[in-house]
Order: sequence, then C-alpha cells, then structure tokens
Amino acid sequence: MIKKYKSNLIIIGVYLLLVIIFSILNYLCLPHKISRYLVLLTTIALVSIFSFKEGKKRINKGYLGGIKTSLLFILLCNLIDILLIHADYDIKRFIYYIILLLIGILTSIIGINKKAS
Repeated sequence: MIKKYKSNLIIIGVYLLLVIIFSILNYLCLPHKISRYLVLLTTIALVSIFSFKEGKKRINKGYLGGIKTSLLFILLCNLIDILLIHADYDIKRFIYYIILLLIGILTSIIGINKKAS
C-alpha cells in the first residue's frame, strides 16, 4: 500500500520542505512579498502535479478529477486557516482559491489528453 502512495508522499514532502525553506528565508533575509509569491508558485505546482496525475488515471471527464483534487486541497487550506491561523477572508483569498480550482481543472484535462497520446 505504501508503494502505491510513495510518489504522492515524496511530492508532499518536497512541498513542505520548500515551504519551510521559504519561511526561514522570509525570516532571515527574503522580502515578504517575494516569499509569498514563491509559496504561491509551489502551491500551484503541487495542485498541478496532483491534478495531472488524477487526469492520467481517469478514462473520461478529466475535469471532474481536477475539480475533486482542487476542492480537496482548498478544503485542506481552509481547515488549516480556521484551526491554526484564524485568517480573515477577503477577495484576494477568494481569487486565490478560484485560481487553484481552475489550474486543477486545466491540468487534469491536460493529463487525460496526455494519456491518450
């Protein structure tokens, strides 16, 4: 069973490592604006990779896999925000979640198309 999820665990581990490195750099010398964009790019990459893999597993309707993957990630982000950060919701956060949803859908569609070729 671990072999089945080994690549996913590696991806999540690399993501967490990058976020920790960006946080340390932000604390030491990196401007907050740059570290925020780096975390945004790594988050988009994570959603893209998982949605692409989900699209490759599907037979048809790859966009549904992208929606599922993106919504699970968005729910996870919301739980972390509610439990740990207590962040306020604003239009920027809403746009961020919409971007994650759209990227998840698009990369899942690309994944199902790559499977066919």
